[in-house]
Amino acid sequence: MLILIENLPDTVSEDQIMQLISRYDSGAGITLIRNIAEPDCCSCLVTLTVTSHVVVNLIATQLDGLYWQGVQLSAHRLLFG
Repeated sequence: MLILIENLPDTVSEDQIMQLISRYDSGAGITLIRNIAEPDCCSCLVTLTVTSHVVVNLIATQLDGLYWQGVQLSAHRLLFG
């Protein structure tokens, strides 16, 4: 199951995101996506080990709108993947 987290600060590291995600899924995989057109922020693709659509929706809902490291995150469960 995949969640896309957007509006991350450009200085964020994979370790920092893993600390954020580990409270929901300690086995998640993290892929940072840096956008050259918008150097002030980046996105992250989170591959969860959780297989329940309900739980993944809850995780995305909890992350969406969360203020973290001075920014408001945007999180969405991806339908495919």
